[in-house]
Amino acid sequence: MRAYLRKTVDQCRRQGYVQTMTGRKRYQPVINSPNPHARAQAERQAVTTTVQGSAADLVKRAMVSIDKSLEEMFPNTQYTHRHK
Repeated sequence: MRAYLRKTVDQCRRQGYVQTMTGRKRYQPVINSPNPHARAQAERQAVTTTVQGSAADLVKRAMVSIDKSLEEMFPNTQYTHRHK
């Protein structure tokens, strides 16, 4: 776990951003700040973004997949929230 955290922060320092599993980016412009409090906050956000953002990406994919499956299983059902 420590290696993952270190790798994520180091990569963010080099690139200036982190990515979720699906490629969404969050920029962390203060990751290399001389201010230790700002830098520490950016480091925490870098790690949190990769973990929680990737989890959100997976949940969204699952919800879309379930919605498609339900449409196929129940084609005559009327959705009031159908997005196409």
